[in-house]
Amino acid sequence: APPRALVAPEDRFEAAERIGAEGVVAELHEAEVERLVGEIRAGGPEAVAVCLLFSFKEPAHEQRLAEALREALPDVHVSASHEVLPAFREFERCSTTAIDAYLSPLLGSYIERLAAACEERGLPEAGEEHRQHCGGDDSDADGRNQRELGGQVGGRSARGHNPDHGRHRNANSARCSRDSSHALLRAFTRRRGGEYTEKP
Repeated sequence: APPRALVAPEDRFEAAERIGAEGVVAELHEAEVERLVGEIRAGGPEAVAVCLLFSFKEPAHEQRLAEALREALPDVHVSASHEVLPAFREFERCSTTAIDAYLSPLLGSYIERLAAACEERGLPEAGEEHRQHCGGDDSDADGRNQRELGGQVGGRSARGHNPDHGRHRNANSARCSRDSSHALLRAFTRRRGGEYTEKP
């Protein structure tokens, strides 16, 4: 049996526009943008995924739709494929964008609760940077594309900061998932003036 569709047919909206491999074929007019925003707003979504053909090469139409949706629906998360996965192959790009739209509001809420809990317990502020599984970082202030997949890089990069804020000389970090786990021991030594540096 084919896999279940990520987005039900009644929750999909078509845009009257077209971008081809060589560029714009049919323009996206403002009246069409307004129509789409109105129809989407009427459905009361928590998140929206925007995925147009060839937007990985020419994202102008997708950018305009995402901008209009974010402006009209400030409390709704909008994932745009040219931001999430600007890559060739429509199925992979669209499905990844849809999954991002499903997960980002939940993830954003989790990060907010985690930050509040850390503040409550007097833990040091980590800042806005978040690590991705690929080893990059994602620090969008408005919460877009926060794919907090740690991978091996997560624990190690976290320990790259001053590990103790004046209290501990050594630091351990661990990363666990349902199919693997990674542990890292990093030893630090105090320099003159109280600064910690990693031992070779």
